[in-house]
This record gives sequence, structure tokens and C-alpha cells, in this order.
Amino acid sequence: MTNTSLTTTPQILGALAHARRTRSLEPIWSLPDVDQVVKSLSPHDLFTLVTRVGIQDSLELLSLATPVQLRSAMDFDCWNKDRVNLAKFLDWLSALSMLGFEKLGNTIAEADPELSALFLLKSTVVYNLKEVESPEWDHIPVYRTPDTYFEIYPHEGTDETTWMAVTDLLENLYRYDQDLARSVILDASWGTELHLEEEAYRWMKGRIEDEGFYDYLEALEIYKWIDPQSVTLGSPFVEPPVPGNLPALQPPEPILGEGPFREALQLLSDSERDLVTVSVVSLFNRMIAADRISPDDEDGLRETAALASSCLDLGVTFIAHNQPEAFPQVLREIAASRVFRVGYSLIHQLKGLAQTLSRSGHISLSPRTSTLLEGPWAAFYDALTKGHPRFAPALLGDDGVRNFRTLADVAAAGAIIEDLSMLKGLLFNGLGISPRLLSEEGLEGTNKPHPGQVTFGDLFRTWLLGHLARTAAPGRGVLTFDQCEDGFAAMEDFTEETLNLTVLTAIEHRMEKNTLRVPATLPRIVRSFTAPLFKDQHPRHLVIRKKK
Repeated sequence: MTNTSLTTTPQILGALAHARRTRSLEPIWSLPDVDQVVKSLSPHDLFTLVTRVGIQDSLELLSLATPVQLRSAMDFDCWNKDRVNLAKFLDWLSALSMLGFEKLGNTIAEADPELSALFLLKSTVVYNLKEVESPEWDHIPVYRTPDTYFEIYPHEGTDETTWMAVTDLLENLYRYDQDLARSVILDASWGTELHLEEEAYRWMKGRIEDEGFYDYLEALEIYKWIDPQSVTLGSPFVEPPVPGNLPALQPPEPILGEGPFREALQLLSDSERDLVTVSVVSLFNRMIAADRISPDDEDGLRETAALASSCLDLGVTFIAHNQPEAFPQVLREIAASRVFRVGYSLIHQLKGLAQTLSRSGHISLSPRTSTLLEGPWAAFYDALTKGHPRFAPALLGDDGVRNFRTLADVAAAGAIIEDLSMLKGLLFNGLGISPRLLSEEGLEGTNKPHPGQVTFGDLFRTWLLGHLARTAAPGRGVLTFDQCEDGFAAMEDFTEETLNLTVLTAIEHRMEKNTLRVPATLPRIVRSFTAPLFKDQHPRHLVIRKKK
């Protein structure tokens, strides 16, 4: 393990931050005792510096690092979930070869020989000359090992850069340790890709857990749905074991936020607060492992911390039934990971409901899309369903996209989803709009010839202009060009506010006449569909009309 206490001084922390920000190692070189500073860097600090600056521009830094540090940095960089990225491994081999055979040999010995063997297996063909005769191939490069045991040829399709890396690797390994070199070659000739990759993954997984980081597949459990109602005060639950020597990667400040979780934390005793803090750090490291957030991705780390904060606030509030006096007890009794899962399950449940509307055709003409939504409705759906659920409250009068903050946000999002589920019924049954306007036959000769171009707003505004133009049956069919122009002319007598009031009255009268329930959120729905008519410079593309 490295001496991480050395790298906690303000001067060194400042230099690390400056180096990452400027993508330059100059702030590191300006530190006193730089050799000891580099050797004391944690694995993720070294990895962050190398990835920010570039491997080839970090050779001097790598020359000062220990083999264990290099191995750990390779663990972070050369794996994508449970699959090895051999292109990244090749980059590291090239850099280590430039640092000399001792540095490369020491690092390979500390790392996984299986990883080097896998690289050879996928790049070369190995002939054991003690068992078979040397093939007689012309015009094919060959590497003959110094011990005369093996002849190694490139696979068909192996490029020159990869072949050079192969020969450099073998040359350096033989100079460092012939037994290690022969072991790697034999593994490549006798092993299979699946076996070698699984063995390398198993060793890597154990090491990153020793460093306090979580394995990807195990970390995914943090996002597994849990019935929020099943988590109550007094219910027994054992916190999952914390791996390694936490903290591994300290989360940014936003992880504690300013809400109920942080307020409750301040009311705990020092020993209780320390236990909860370690639990929160463990939670954060599980999240970045599950989301594959790189330690040098500062924006990704901040976003992950903000998500953790919002779900911890939601979870503690829900478990305590929104009673502030019970918040500290939640932290004492229930692990932070479980509090988080309660909060995340609340918003993930909303995501599932929205996706169900898409699959069932309530908001789309094809599964898993939202083609019928526009403006704030589309923004709400996209924020909720793409990636981790987030909240776009434009329909409530707020701009932007943010994390869910309170149970009121969850309730508001639930109400919007309910509106989404009834929009098609409101338009087709309540207003009598013809379903033919969502077919190619019904749209023939119009300004929107394909159903995928039509939104709920287009249907509503077409009905609206027909109503203002006093057509015999507004919405039953496509408006003619003249009817559309008459509708726009009539609209000039209204402001946005008076138009909305007039339309609301007309819709309520129509629905009551047909004994249909008038939704309480009808004013919000109407405003969302009429607003573009007052904001767009060319509103005629916002309705469905026959071409002139």
C-alpha cells in the first residue's frame, strides 16, 4: 500500500488538482521530494494524472511509480466491466517498454501473466520447438526466443504496431526473467481466451476490492429495485461488507447535499456520524463502479454524488414518513446503501411507468419511443427515461433538468405521468379528434404526410383552429387551408391568457355534455399545447392542414 498520508497535504492536493485541470505534470515537478510524492500517490490519483496528460507524455512520471502503482493504474484503464481492452493494454506495454526491461518485467510480474498471455494468444501463433518442427514460411516475420524453445509468428491481420509490441514484450521479459517469459508463452500456447480472461479478471477484481473499489457486476446491486414500503424503522438488515481499505475514492462535497440526510447526520454523535460517513463513501464507490465512472471524470463524479445526495434525501424522508424528528433514527438503524435504494426505487418506479406508456402506445406510434410528445412533455419523458431518472419540471413552470429533491417532486412527476396516460383519450374521446390523423391515409395531402411527424400538440391545435373557425365538426378531419387561415385570424382577438380560458370553457362544456370526467390538470395541459402558437414565428407548421 502507498503512504497516502503524504498526499493529503494542502500543497500536494493543490498540485494534483492543478495538474488534472491543466493536463500538465508541471505542478507535480514543482513539488519538493517529488520522487516520494509520486510513490505515495494512490492508484486512482496516478491513473487520473496519466489519463489526463496521456501515457506517452507521462513516461517520466511512470518511471518514478512503483510496479504496484502501475499495476493498479492498468487495472483501472485496461478493463471495461468484465472484459479486457487489449488496445489499452497495448498502450501500457509500449510505455513500459520505453522505461526498460526491469520496469516492464517488475510490472508484469506484479500484474497478471494471464493478461500478457491473452495478448499473445490473440496476436500470435506459438510453436513449441521441443514438440513440433519449425514451419518453413517465407515473407512472414518470426521471433525466435533466446532459449531456442519457441518460434512465434503474427496472426493473420496483426498489424505492425502490435507485432512490435509483442517482440518488445518478449525481449524484455527474457532479459528480466526467463522463467516468467516461458510461463507467459506456455499459457498463450495452451490456454484459451475465455480461461485466460476469466483468470485475469478474477485477480484484477480482488485487487481493486483491496484498494476499496467495487467490482462492476457486484456494484450493480446498488441500483436493484427494492419495495420502498418494505424498509421501515426497526426492520433488521445487515450492511453489506465494506471492501478493502475505505475510503478508496472520496466523493465530492455534493454527496451530503443540504437536505434531510445532511441535517440528520449533524444530529448524530461523532462515532455514529463516522460510521454513516464510511457507509456513504462505500455507497459512492459502488455507484461509480456500476456506472463505469472514471476516477478522472470530475463531471461524472459530481453528477454521481448529486444523484446519491438526492436519493439519500428521498430515502430518509420516505422511511421516516416525512417526520423530521425521525430522520436521525433512520441513519442510526438503516445502512446508507439501503436508504439510497429506497430513494432510487421511488424514482425508478416512475421511469418504469413512463416506459410502459411508451411500450403500450399511449405516447407513441412505435414501441419504446415517444413520438407523440413535444416541448415540455418530451423534455419530461426524456429526463425521466434516459439514464438515471431526472426531473424536467417545465410543465410546472420551472426550467432545466435536475435530480428529484423531495417527495413532492416524486408526487408531481407521478401526476404528469397520469396526464400522459390520458392525453390520447382526452383528444380522441373528449374532443372527438379523428384517429385517422395518425394514419398515412388520413394525412395524405397535408403538411405532415407521415404519422411520425404528428404530436399531441398538433392534434390539439388543429382542433383549436377548427373550433375558432367554427367548422361544422372541428377535429373530425384535416382542416382546409382556408379553415386554417380563418382560425388564425380569429386567434388575433385573443391574448394567450384569454384564449386558454375560452378553450378551457369549451372543453369542459363538451366533456360534461358527454359525461366525461374533466381532469383537474386540464389548465396545465391546455397551456402546454397553446403556448407554441404565441412563441413560434411560423405557427402554421404547428397544425395539420391540407396543402393549398
